Amino acid sequence: QQVRKAREKAESNLREMHGQLRLAEAAGGIGSFLVEIKTSLIMASDEFFKLFGLPVSPTVTTGTIEALVVSGDLHVVSTHASRQSGDALLNVEYRIKKADTGDIRWIARRAEFVRDDGGAPVWMRGVVQDVTERKLAEVTLQESEARFRVLAQAVPNQVWSATPEGKLDWVNQKVIDYSGLDEDHLLGDNWAQLVHPADLPRVSAEWQCALESKTRYEIEFRVRRHDGVYRWHLSRALPSVSEGETRWLGSNTDI
Repeated sequence: QQVRKAREKAESNLREMHGQLRLAEAAGGIGSFLVEIKTSLIMASDEFFKLFGLPVSPTVTTGTIEALVVSGDLHVVSTHASRQSGDALLNVEYRIKKADTGDIRWIARRAEFVRDDGGAPVWMRGVVQDVTERKLAEVTLQESEARFRVLAQAVPNQVWSATPEGKLDWVNQKVIDYSGLDEDHLLGDNWAQLVHPADLPRVSAEWQCALESKTRYEIEFRVRRHDGVYRWHLSRALPSVSEGETRWLGSNTDI
């Protein structure tokens, strides 16, 4: 009787754990899967099938999933041969066309191999997650940055950006043309070499103050031209906060 009660309790705990796992997967939009490499059959959670737009079933073939992958991304997904050899990429992102709606979605897959005593892959297990929103945000950001760089190259001012620590990480062509230096000699803290020695302590102090207070930076100082002549410039920079990180966008105007 004690053995029976212990077994019943263990089964109850297992059901509860499975229930909690299903809730966690649904809440996080994460599906789990297990591929039997020999048969190419996938056993997966309900959320896995939902992500691919497939009806829930005990198993599904790897070919069914691979058929949903956008052709341009087939080179990153695993195949029967790459799973058998253990050479399949384990952490990948690829696009699919959902079976039920035809929508194009981005899927991130993280996996690992389970091997036998001889080291041969027997199972491939892992998780999948829809990361479409993140990928679209990345594309939007890339397009925005590209438009900014085109605009920054078109304006007559010297334009630059800096890290939260105040180190330059990008300059437009106007800065390069004026200074006669390439980016390797301008980025980081190298910009200080262009400031007139008499102005540098004041410039550095004001810049440090702006970095610490995350407020507008505006100052006038002399900047050395490529021919050694110092010319007065008005420098302005504003902080931009994104996801808790402050970056700086600035410009220098010859006055």
